[in-house]
Amino acid sequence: MKVKLPQSKLIVGYKDLCGEDLEDRISTIKGICKKHLIAEISGLNYRLKPNNRLDADYSFETQDRELRYFSGENRKLYEKYGALVQKFSRGKGDYPLLFTRPSCLYALEEIINSDIATQANFKMTHSWENLLKYLFAVNGVIAKFKRNPPVKKSNQDEVAGGEEVGEIEKLTLEDINVRMLVLNELKGVLNQLCQLYLYGLPPAGGRP
Repeated sequence: MKVKLPQSKLIVGYKDLCGEDLEDRISTIKGICKKHLIAEISGLNYRLKPNNRLDADYSFETQDRELRYFSGENRKLYEKYGALVQKFSRGKGDYPLLFTRPSCLYALEEIINSDIATQANFKMTHSWENLLKYLFAVNGVIAKFKRNPPVKKSNQDEVAGGEEVGEIEKLTLEDINVRMLVLNELKGVLNQLCQLYLYGLPPAGGRP
């Protein structure tokens, strides 16, 4: 059996698409019912990795389908963000991600802990774009690397007296790997039959 090597994908944030930060992302979705937000994002999280899959579905077709869905079937809205995303694509098979499971889980926790209200008889009809903006803003948060404090670099090996030549950021490959754990954890392939053992829980009948 051939093992397919993982491919890195750019996670597109709101600033990438619109050229500026969304300063208060929670305020963007304050007018949407809390129950609807939880339901829509939970549904997205499940569709990206349903129970019958061992790995998350980050295919182009799925990303495109979800963009269409979160555009509320509004063709103009779908084409607007589709065109913005297109500039990050460099060819067939090389496309960015708009919807990821880490973003879903981050958004769910933030929304559950927020003071967003529930609303009776709420309809999503005119709220899809605000939800899209929020999800893109969350992408920017989960994909952002926290930069190390700059360290002084001395050229004492080259210049007598160790004159300082400026500040540089000390960032090693190990640093990058650790910072990527949050994003990569949910991309792991889990066999459903072994999942209970993975987390230290025996099946209902006990260990064999």
